Amino acid sequence: MKRCLVYGTLLATLAVLLLSCAPDESERETELPPVPPAAGSEQTIDLVGEVAFVEGSARRIRPDHDATDVVLGDAVAALDRIETDDDGSVEVTSEGVGRLLIRPSTTVIFGPAGSTFQMNLREGGILVRAGGLASGRSLEIATPTLQAGVRGTEFEVTHDPESDTSIVSVVEGSVVILPPGVRTSTLSAALGDEPELLDRVRSTLQETGVVLREGEEIVIGPNQREELEEVAGSILEIVRSLPGASPESVEARIEELGALNRSTAQFLEPTGAQEQPSTEPPPSAPPIAQSEPPTPSDPSIGVGAAERAYVEAMSYSVDRRIAAMYYPWYRNPETDSLYVGWDDWGADPPATWASDFEPMLGLYSSNDPDVREQHMQWIRRAGIGTIVVPWFGPGEDSSELVELFDLAARYEVDIALRVEGDASERPSLLPRWIDYLLREFATRPNYAHLRSSVDADTRPLVFVFSPPAPFDRWFDRLETVRTQPEYPALVAAGFDPLAVTEGGFDGLALLAIPRATESSYASGRLLPPAALFVPSLTPGFARYAEVENRTLRFGGLQMDRQVAWALNSSAPPAMLLLTSFNRWDEGTQIEPAVESDRAPLDYGSLGPLGYLDKMRETAREFLEWNPAPRTRLRFVVRSTSDFAELRLDRVSWGGAVIVEATDPPASEFFNPDTNMFVSEQPLQRAEEGGSVSHTFEISVPVAEVFEFGLVKGGLGTTSVEVYRVEEVGVLTLLREFERGETLGLDVTWFEVQVQ
Repeated sequence: MKRCLVYGTLLATLAVLLLSCAPDESERETELPPVPPAAGSEQTIDLVGEVAFVEGSARRIRPDHDATDVVLGDAVAALDRIETDDDGSVEVTSEGVGRLLIRPSTTVIFGPAGSTFQMNLREGGILVRAGGLASGRSLEIATPTLQAGVRGTEFEVTHDPESDTSIVSVVEGSVVILPPGVRTSTLSAALGDEPELLDRVRSTLQETGVVLREGEEIVIGPNQREELEEVAGSILEIVRSLPGASPESVEARIEELGALNRSTAQFLEPTGAQEQPSTEPPPSAPPIAQSEPPTPSDPSIGVGAAERAYVEAMSYSVDRRIAAMYYPWYRNPETDSLYVGWDDWGADPPATWASDFEPMLGLYSSNDPDVREQHMQWIRRAGIGTIVVPWFGPGEDSSELVELFDLAARYEVDIALRVEGDASERPSLLPRWIDYLLREFATRPNYAHLRSSVDADTRPLVFVFSPPAPFDRWFDRLETVRTQPEYPALVAAGFDPLAVTEGGFDGLALLAIPRATESSYASGRLLPPAALFVPSLTPGFARYAEVENRTLRFGGLQMDRQVAWALNSSAPPAMLLLTSFNRWDEGTQIEPAVESDRAPLDYGSLGPLGYLDKMRETAREFLEWNPAPRTRLRFVVRSTSDFAELRLDRVSWGGAVIVEATDPPASEFFNPDTNMFVSEQPLQRAEEGGSVSHTFEISVPVAEVFEFGLVKGGLGTTSVEVYRVEEVGVLTLLREFERGETLGLDVTWFEVQVQ
């Protein structure tokens, strides 16, 4: 028998649907009405049930009415609130639904009438005998921590507000557990008038959810709240992207939806209802069987073990376009006389350390030669051919860095440096630092090289950490750097494409992205065609002792989603940057971690070494990606309205270049969250006949037809001209389109024939 587990508190709801439950074809559920019925309007109130039994003290409170005692035969209406005392219980029957027994010390609010019977349980318990549910009817019960919806079963829901814990116990039948906020009404609102999509989404969620069977229960407590909320947000994000998507995209996103829903298995495990809930944190699933590389320092390996480990590591292929951030700054008393890195964020090692994970190697020192050797073996196993190391300038001791270069060369791994500290913030220092870097490190045979935007030659790759705006002050300093005998490929590590278009950097490398979405990668679309784009890949994010930005790993699914977004964000990325191999305090590492009583997070079903293998699979996907040939389109947008928005969310595009722009400036022209290019002017100016115009170019895959959308304000007219760029200065007009002031604020979609 499995242990009974206590799971995470949810601010939203957790949906529970019976396996056999199908969406109503004739009537869709609605949200609770925003305005309650006025006093005295009893005859217009929706009736949802009748009181069939009363024992002890209980009250009914109707909006804008005083409380009255519950009596046998009372009609129960939408938005009624029933409160029972310690000695009170009430049974409500509802035609086509069944019987609902409201337990003592319970507060419950009834939702509106409709195909879905809704109840909101604030505290106490409800026993549901819903075997009499009529065809087309469903039932949902929400608590502050979960939502239960069933058809044709018997179950009980309880909620304790003091411990913020809810329990669902199934007496008969079986139900499917879904993440919070994915109730039918929410899905319907996200999909709009798309009943077929709604049916498809609900069916997928039911087929992939966690099953709670007869005699089992699930306990939702204050341990894993963020995990299930994150799943819910990701599911709704996918659902919102379905309307208007191509059939191929719908299929891919439905598949992703099911995979996300399956990931809740690591948080929701049905247990025997007769067992008492444990207060211990949930254990991880056992690791899958893997061939673990031997640790050179392990005395049990025997003579020749280090050489065997080296040979095994070298059997894994690597590619220099697969890079990872590598942090060599960890220290411990055994090697260095003190802790460094592990004591960040107020931690007190060895009792506590600055990570919600426990490293397989313990609180190691990066100076330990056995640790460095093991890291290189794991790096090769992960398919990583380049590591990116933070560098704090000419003043730091370079002996350790030189040793790292030598070790990496033995494993045929390249190293690129990321400039941090003063020179990453002060443009005046950067040329001197770059000159030193080129002389001391870039001449080494395994210093990383990459093609720059200047020409086709490969050049030393140098990252600059988060150079701050204004970016025009960097431009002249970078011109000075370009006088070096071997001009480096300078890549700004940050999020703002203006570092390239205004600052003169050769490219942009994204930093770690907590709670990443597809729009997080939109910066790549705004880079000129020749610029280097290095998207980041983050397996998860868990900054020590911080829950606000925690991003769950979903058993590797987070990596799958991010690499798909990266490949769809622009023309082909120059390389893929894993952030990180071993940044423990931010929980972004793929370095092996073990399950621990002193660290709340582990790698779940993938096991301690699972993310090394997952990274190798991801690297293969990136390297095998074969982008379609692309062509460039030029758009000329002219508008006398107060605003006009050109939507590109039905097109895979990148390489945006602003050719000419009036107000607003180009930096404010694109909204990555909505995939819109926005032309706007003050309302008064538009009323006086003013105009605004933008000319920009993008690259798109070669295809016969593209679809674009136009939204405009109620004033004036907006015209769009679309040209194919044949070569420099040669344009072919493909389409002219105009909207007048009578068409309102809706989206007008128009097609462009490219071939």
